[in-house]
Amino acid sequence: MIWVRYVATLALGALGGWIFYRLHIPLAWMLGAMTLCIVGALLRAPLAQPNWLTGPMISVVGVILGATFTPAMFHDAGRYAVTMGGLVLYVILTGLISVFYLRRFAGYDLPTSYFSGMPGGFAEMIVAGEQFGGDGRRIALSHSSRVFVVVFALPAIIALLGYNAGASTARPNLSFLSDTPLSSWLWLAACIVGGTVVGRLLRFPAPMMVGPLLLSALVHGTGLTDFTAPPMLVIVAQVVLGAGVGSRFVGVSPMEILRALGHSLACNGVIVALTLLCAFGIGQITGMGAMPLLLAYSPGGLTEMSLMGLALNVEVAFVATHHIVRVLLVMSSAALVFSLLARRPRP
Repeated sequence: MIWVRYVATLALGALGGWIFYRLHIPLAWMLGAMTLCIVGALLRAPLAQPNWLTGPMISVVGVILGATFTPAMFHDAGRYAVTMGGLVLYVILTGLISVFYLRRFAGYDLPTSYFSGMPGGFAEMIVAGEQFGGDGRRIALSHSSRVFVVVFALPAIIALLGYNAGASTARPNLSFLSDTPLSSWLWLAACIVGGTVVGRLLRFPAPMMVGPLLLSALVHGTGLTDFTAPPMLVIVAQVVLGAGVGSRFVGVSPMEILRALGHSLACNGVIVALTLLCAFGIGQITGMGAMPLLLAYSPGGLTEMSLMGLALNVEVAFVATHHIVRVLLVMSSAALVFSLLARRPRP
């Protein structure tokens, strides 16, 4: 029964999150859920991706991230100009590296390599890749592996570099209701529903996250409210999203999972090294330091990288804004660029 598999997936994810939390690992609830669920997939455990719950939790994360915007940030938006310019060049370069690697070393055909290597929206790259004759399963596996490898590797890299971003070691309040007034719940619901509707109407990328994020940023940035979500809800969202990433590997043979993870580790190892160079270089130019740029440029998922910024007390608005621009850039140009390349006569 599918509901039993959903419960098993979420229970395994929660167990992984709790273990990582007890080990004091950054972003513990998401990384732990991802890890145990991918292990479960390797062992052919009866898991299922909880898509019915992932969407609402993505919206919750969007509202939480939007709450980090303040009125002062809107006045400082001009300082993003240099970092956004660097982001465009970074996306082009990392896309070229990924496509070359997957074509040359993984042996994928051109459309599969191209749409697997584009650091854009997960679902959009699968749909576009299949329209151009790519292998949708391999594209999905490549993007899942990329997110898993990057999200798992970054906290370790940050620790090795000796950064202390001020991540809290205090135990969170694990009650849904304690210290959370009714008005906060009403604002939370309004931002989720209103933001999702607007996001779909305006065809935002990842509308269930970006819509609530922008609406929450608007009401917080204008000073209309300063509500916050219960800490326990943040933990639940991390477990659901982490279990969702890990359970994407369900139904794939263990050898294929290990092969995809191996290629992702090799390819994204180069890309993470490039990310470090860009973060340090542009950080020196702008004087803002490497840490925010490392999270803003890293080719993990929009949700995952923003949550990592939240966990490490890095400027989440800066990180989320850059990832939204990255996703918009790739989604708006990837299919067009590939169609032009496919029409080019071969020498």
